[in-house]
Amino acid sequence: MALERKYPLHQIVNRLDILLPGNRPFVAPSAVIQARQRLGSESVKRVFEQTSQYWQSQTTHPHWAGLTLFAVDGVIWRTPDTPENSEVFSRTSNQKTVSLYPQVKMVCQMELTSHLVTAAALAVT
Repeated sequence: MALERKYPLHQIVNRLDILLPGNRPFVAPSAVIQARQRLGSESVKRVFEQTSQYWQSQTTHPHWAGLTLFAVDGVIWRTPDTPENSEVFSRTSNQKTVSLYPQVKMVCQMELTSHLVTAAALAVT
């Protein structure tokens, strides 16, 4: 799906011709969101950890003084300006104004030679 990331997920599912029970091939956009909510974040976290560990073990990384080289970096993601997001995510502010969009902060650890993300954390504060 990473190769098709410019398309909405429901279009990818329909294009792959994945059938639902009862041989109904088409997926509504809301069905993908509902399925993601049922899946929960813990499942996504487990998939990330397993694939990260596998990719790390399959790649030879150069070392410096016997150590694997990692970096830590952060980013702030803007979310759509909806009442639901405003309830969950914070907005930054200064003396004059408040940001236009609710924001999510992310920090990640990356192996420097392969650029593989080995750990990530999100914060809504």
